[in-house]
Amino acid sequence: MSAPDSSRLDLKNKGACIMTLVSSCTWTPARLVAALMVMLGLSAPAAAQTLERIQTAGTITLGYEADARPFSYAGETGAPAGYAVRLCEIVADQVREQLSLTDLKVDWVPVKTADRLSAVTSGQVDLFCGAVPLTLSNRAEVSFSIP
Repeated sequence: MSAPDSSRLDLKNKGACIMTLVSSCTWTPARLVAALMVMLGLSAPAAAQTLERIQTAGTITLGYEADARPFSYAGETGAPAGYAVRLCEIVADQVREQLSLTDLKVDWVPVKTADRLSAVTSGQVDLFCGAVPLTLSNRAEVSFSIP
């Protein structure tokens, strides 16, 4: 499976609020890609504030689960690895390009499964890189985009 097409991520025009759906059905390549989650916040205004904070700080903070193979995990060297981590790296590259931050620093923060939504809504992380089921309660906290 190839990496997601980073040219399709238009953060400025989408309010930077992107998140794809997770299905509990059979895992196909398309569903695996759909399960790679990226979320930035509650709404377009909140996402815009997140982008402003990233631009001001020159740092983007990415959350990941350290034991959620193949989506995200701590690799042999301790650095984050996995499909969702790679997707977030592409998003960080797009943020770097669209905000003209050639020296954007990327900080990785391990997040527990139970804390993945609150890590985003509290501002602990700017994006969460992992699989999150699409439920009504999750939709009440964050916005989801169509895969």
